[in-house]
Amino acid sequence: MASASSSTDVSDTKSEEMHLEIFCLLWLDASSSTKEGRDTEPKLRSIINHLKKFQDAAQCQKYIHERSTKERVVMIVSGRLGREIVPSIHQLRQVISIYVYCMDKAGNEKWARNYKKIKAVVTDLDELVSRIKADHKIQKMVEEPLSINIFTAGGGAGSSTTGLNGKFVFSQVLTDLLIQLQCTEDDKKELIDLCKKQYKGNNYELSNIRDFQEEYSSDKVLWWYTRESFFYKTLNAVLRRTPADIHTIFLFRKYIADIQNQLKSHQTKKRLRVYRSQMISNNELETLKQNCGKFISINSFFSTSFDEQKALSFLKDSDDTENLEAILFQIDADPNMAITKPFADITKFSEFKDEAEVLFMLGSIFRLDSVKRRKNSQIWIIEMTLCNDEEHDLKQVLIDMKEQFMSEGINLQTLAKILWEMSEFNLARKYFMRLLEQLSINDPLRIDLYQDLGKLEANAGDLDKSMEWRRKATELKKQIQSTSSSSVSKSKNPVGENIDLQQDRRVWNILQDLQDFEEISVPFRGYAKMPLVSLMEAVTPLISILPKIQTYARMAKQRCDSIPPDDLTQDESASIMLYSLEWEPHDECLYFNLNATLRTEDRQKLKPWFSYLKLILTALKKLPSIRDLVFRGVNLDLSNQYTKGKEFVWWGFSSCTTSIGAVADGQLLSKEGERTIFAIQCDSGKDISRHSYYQSEKEVLLLPARQFIVVACSQPAPGLHMIQLKETKSLI
Repeated sequence: MASASSSTDVSDTKSEEMHLEIFCLLWLDASSSTKEGRDTEPKLRSIINHLKKFQDAAQCQKYIHERSTKERVVMIVSGRLGREIVPSIHQLRQVISIYVYCMDKAGNEKWARNYKKIKAVVTDLDELVSRIKADHKIQKMVEEPLSINIFTAGGGAGSSTTGLNGKFVFSQVLTDLLIQLQCTEDDKKELIDLCKKQYKGNNYELSNIRDFQEEYSSDKVLWWYTRESFFYKTLNAVLRRTPADIHTIFLFRKYIADIQNQLKSHQTKKRLRVYRSQMISNNELETLKQNCGKFISINSFFSTSFDEQKALSFLKDSDDTENLEAILFQIDADPNMAITKPFADITKFSEFKDEAEVLFMLGSIFRLDSVKRRKNSQIWIIEMTLCNDEEHDLKQVLIDMKEQFMSEGINLQTLAKILWEMSEFNLARKYFMRLLEQLSINDPLRIDLYQDLGKLEANAGDLDKSMEWRRKATELKKQIQSTSSSSVSKSKNPVGENIDLQQDRRVWNILQDLQDFEEISVPFRGYAKMPLVSLMEAVTPLISILPKIQTYARMAKQRCDSIPPDDLTQDESASIMLYSLEWEPHDECLYFNLNATLRTEDRQKLKPWFSYLKLILTALKKLPSIRDLVFRGVNLDLSNQYTKGKEFVWWGFSSCTTSIGAVADGQLLSKEGERTIFAIQCDSGKDISRHSYYQSEKEVLLLPARQFIVVACSQPAPGLHMIQLKETKSLI
């Protein structure tokens, strides 16, 4: 029976095999569980974390055959079991080196000479560890899998996610999305917990993880990347195993973005030629030969060197092996090509200063210029030139894909939809659900997510689940529409009394108008000079103020008709719908923050809002003006603040209704106690109901900076105060 020592829980075979690193170390020896062997394990795991021990050759052989060709196996075998297993596993791509640990060195060296992958025959465990450590430094350079995607001009432009072009384009889009997707503290914690689980029992790496958790900063990311630790090993491995490890890449995305930012900050300013050595299979070499002139993208960070001889030395130290070819990448890189994928000389940030390292960003695109054998050598030279997204054959394809998925904001829903398109249905479901867990129970974005999950399950053939998600979407939509104006909470009125009032934007707006109409005398200017842009462009300056704004802007645009009523564009209509949307927390809603800013005397704070104001005011201007009575109400006695003949300005947008019944019948006001109804004779109100998220409310929106005069005050019933207003002029 095989025994194992690894970073994972060996009682669960499945979890045991979910190791993050590319390299694993197998120890096949009937005596590997001796005290001396156990004492050696920590030293071995400081080099290659995943250590698995076997006492049976057949079980070990079965395990190796089950490994992916993208994994790399280093083996320790006893003399007796080595003779038994080496002939049957030596030719496998997964197996890169074998070490014979025995008592009879001379006897085992005789048969070992027939197998190039046997690197050493040793009799001392310390010598074994030293040799594995020294060889592994070279193996990391040349034996890591070459993970690339190829783009063929005129080959379908990515319409198939499983074809060459589909993989190329989607890898580019997925990388860009992940880098822009905001990282949460929960994501960071999940990554740390995952690493701690993977490296359980490995005190060397657990110490590194603690240091990382306590001391990491974005400006140190390149030092962490070049350092011999879990960070480089796991990040590099998961990038090479896409799409199998997309979720781990998702957890690493903050650090990938940090690397990109550091490479941008230290972008090389002049053209350069760099080199990288690699061992690849015959089939991989043939693929490269057949695609000369094509574009390839690298699915990992691509480490190169200024020093050609240094790169060649790695190949010299890597013995010739059957079915493998030694190659040297020769890359010409112009910094003018590094528009979205930077590269930089990171020597000064590296823990290893002698490597003269130039690092290219994950997803860098190269043109494969030629594949030819070096003169008087077995080494193949692969000549490549750095390209960018603007290259003729790539530009429109990538623009179209990014427009399809990323033009309306980026969140977990966007990620899920890309994965859905890639046929990664389980992962798509995972991220839809992850976003649901982050939202409040009545968040309107849940409606879209329920509908997405319904479509996903229908696509997967589970019609019962599909109908259940669709039912939830319908129920929540009805619930939000019926209760959007009925929640009650505690607040404080302008004179300091604690009262019950509706958690509704009309009430909040009125209270803020009351506090501010006498304090502001400066009109706002400047927004009219702004160019008219799309909704997503208009809200971009607001991201630091409203972290969720892109998500809800995207949702608003999706829910708008492609050809809206009233001759509005889709972006114009969506700007109104976005204004009407409510989400939690209440003070992060757009209307809340916009109106608060309109009411502040510091007009500089309005500048980030100018593009959005230009868009929504342009939209509202197209709607016909209502010259009629409209109503607002609040559970307060405001008769002392609004006396007959008083003129004032409401600086914010003001939500009203054309139905006094909607105000007086208990929907917006209490039926008892002190309450005030404003009856407003308006000249420029806008009926936004056909563009509102809550179309049943028949909402009329008064434009900002409108001046009014109190025409009359009355008290038609006990506790009920009626204040009649007339719109006089606009201050914008």
